[in-house]
Amino acid sequence: NFRDLVEHFRGTHKVIVPMLPLFDLDIFHTTVGGLEKHVQRFIETLDYQNIHLLGNSLGGHVALVHVLKHPERIKSLILTGSSGLFENGMGDTYPKRGDYEYIRKKTEMTFYDPAMASKELVDEVFEITNNRLKVIKIIALAKSAIRNNLGDEISQIQQPTLLIWGNNDIITPPFVGREFNKLIPNSSLFLIDHCGHAPMMEVPLPSTERLKAAGLPPPPPFFVPPPSKSVKAKSKISKPVQFAKRKIDGVTFYVTTVDMTDPETFISILLPHDVTWANTATIDHGAENFDSYVAKHHGAVMLNGTFFSKDKQQRVMGNLVAAGKFMKYSRWENYGTTIGIKSGNDLEMVTARAEGQPRWEQHWFSLTCGPRLLRKGEIWVNPDIEGFTDSHVLTIGPRQAIGFSQAREKLFLVSFITSLSLERAGKLMKQIGCYEAMNLDSGASRALAHNGSILIHAGRPLTNVIIVYDKLHPAPQALVKSWQKFQVAGTAVSSY
Repeated sequence: NFRDLVEHFRGTHKVIVPMLPLFDLDIFHTTVGGLEKHVQRFIETLDYQNIHLLGNSLGGHVALVHVLKHPERIKSLILTGSSGLFENGMGDTYPKRGDYEYIRKKTEMTFYDPAMASKELVDEVFEITNNRLKVIKIIALAKSAIRNNLGDEISQIQQPTLLIWGNNDIITPPFVGREFNKLIPNSSLFLIDHCGHAPMMEVPLPSTERLKAAGLPPPPPFFVPPPSKSVKAKSKISKPVQFAKRKIDGVTFYVTTVDMTDPETFISILLPHDVTWANTATIDHGAENFDSYVAKHHGAVMLNGTFFSKDKQQRVMGNLVAAGKFMKYSRWENYGTTIGIKSGNDLEMVTARAEGQPRWEQHWFSLTCGPRLLRKGEIWVNPDIEGFTDSHVLTIGPRQAIGFSQAREKLFLVSFITSLSLERAGKLMKQIGCYEAMNLDSGASRALAHNGSILIHAGRPLTNVIIVYDKLHPAPQALVKSWQKFQVAGTAVSSY
């Protein structure tokens, strides 16, 4: 819903979109206050300051409660169609369960133009309304919003506040915006014609020409980074990747050190039976034994990649990119942490719910897993923020991890022999030399091979495997050429 705004401001600001746990809190905390506590913990954990806080509808209500309770970190407030004073219940009729047409009409009421209610959006709303537990939690949130009227408190807000309202909003009508404007001392109200309850979706951002015609200054120019220079040094003498069995603080592990500047070292992802698209909810290519991967592909090092579901579909977690081609993609992915290799072999690590979605299209290689272990050189273990709830992931157990150095010239692939907690794994990754690091799939999926010899056998067939090529185990020419092509294009393409 906020994609256009994110794209518009990401060049000049750090844009963060925390995902509110609307359906993840227990019923007693499924309230406006419960959501505000989640936001407060999120901000404190990441230590954000000078925040421009924006909220639409219920999100605006949560933002209002937050700025009233914790004003010290908030620089300004932006509200669009916010609840907190009044909202229309959108009718008093009760549909029959499974009435798709009723849901479609109610979804259309959100917008001035009914065509904005795409089939994709209606399907999503319909799925929610047919989930009994989700419906109960929505009702709990709606009741909480009604009870939590802020009319007597919002005059205390001192931050500059921008109010953006659709003149055709029938959920929080324009008079609500005017009332907010009257009660919040340092506020400005802008009403938009031909706009309903979701301005960020309904109104296109104005072009420089439109701003100029209206006598308004153009937006500040985005920061455009200089073109990346390839960090693969062509004149450098290539060497095999370093592989060793080490021990730190009583913990034994295998570590692969990948020199990102080596001209003959490449990393990629393998899928079962050499398919080009990973398992999803609608695509099922099954899995393949690790021994089979190792026999068919001649890599220096091979190990398992990211999580996949335990059901028949064996859906792979997150988006995947290899050789500059998407192997799995959904624009809605916001789970876990992603490690990506961009043009110039530039490494990055991004936790979606803490730092915004990665720019997957900028990745030549991309894998999403987690939880994160290190962030900017410090232990950062917050699996709940990332969306992890599986006890097998959160408790002490076998671990594999991936990370890179502060200079971004060394990539580390680590297989711990000893069972560890996430925090202990993070400390060890830092001692190994990582500045950023995240957990990989482990448990029954844990697998490792070096020079064609299997050192750790997987306990089940795998849906994705990481492979590293080097001087002694050359990368396929197609992979090398894809890397060379990506240095010019800099954009991943679909392989489906």
